[in-house]
Formats: sequence, structure tokens, C-alpha cells
Amino acid sequence: MILKLMYLLLLAVPVAAVILGFLCWRCPPKGPTWAYGYRSRRARASTESWLFAQNLAGQIWYFLGLIMLVGSFVVLKKLDMEQIEQSFSKAAVLVVVQLVLVCLCQLPTEFLLLRRFNRFGQDRTEEEQPEPEEQETEYEDTAQYELPYEQEEGLDEFDFDLFDNPVPEEENSDTEF
Repeated sequence: MILKLMYLLLLAVPVAAVILGFLCWRCPPKGPTWAYGYRSRRARASTESWLFAQNLAGQIWYFLGLIMLVGSFVVLKKLDMEQIEQSFSKAAVLVVVQLVLVCLCQLPTEFLLLRRFNRFGQDRTEEEQPEPEEQETEYEDTAQYELPYEQEEGLDEFDFDLFDNPVPEEENSDTEF
């Protein structure tokens, strides 16, 4: 009974990765869905990014699952069945490592999604770069511009009398430091 449970534990993650990887790679959902597949915010941004993410993550999961499946069979052959408790703990550690590897598949998928699509799911390779327009300087020909206001009479000259009569020093002496 314990031996069958150990086989089940060691083979569950790789078999699930192979099946889910094959489904995402070869039969992806038509659009963003919650049923199955690689679901991240960037992957669900558009249908094109969704299909790209399913294809990429599906391939990674499929081939990683195959590698883990072969590794699990090798580990099962080498486990010492006479010491069940130690073998079971080694198998549990291997299952945790397998789960971490499957979760780490998110890193290359998100990196490639980031390189290919913007946050709205639009393909970066298809974005058109705006052509630089020739900009005229604002003050090239000032003769063509009119003043926004009209000058009033009497304001043509500045009244310099304000600066001729400084404040007497007696009034400034109030503030001593």
C-alpha cells in the first residue's frame, strides 16, 4: 500500500505536467478562460498573447514533464524498499522539487510575454513607430504674431520716480537683530 502511494506521489506531478502541457500546446482554449491553461494578467490581455502564452507554457510543461517522468522512474528504481520511511521522505522531497520546477516555468513565459507584448496585449513587433515631424521653432518670425493686448496711453514709459525716493533710515531702524 505504501509502495503504491509512493509511486503515485512520484509520478503524479510529471504526468499532470505532460497532460496539461500537451493540452495547452496542441489544444489551447480559444480565448482567456478559467478552465485550464497558463493564466496570468499579461497572458489574458488579448487573444494573441493568450495563445502565445499557452503555446510557450505548454511546450515547457510538456518537455519538463517528460524529463521529470524519466527522473522519477530512475529514482524509483534506486530507492531502497527495505527502508520505507527514508524512501518515503526522499520521494516527498522529490515531489516538492518537481512542483517548484513546474512553478518556475512561469519565469521564461512571463519574460517572453513581456518582450513580445505590451501590458495591453498588443504585439510590440507590430507597433508602428511614429515618424518624427519637423517642428518649427515658436519664435522664428515674430512679425507675424500680434500682441494679445493693446497698450494703453501713458504706459509707454516706466515711472522711475519710485526708485528715486528711498525709505528714510529712521523707519528701517525698528528691526534690529
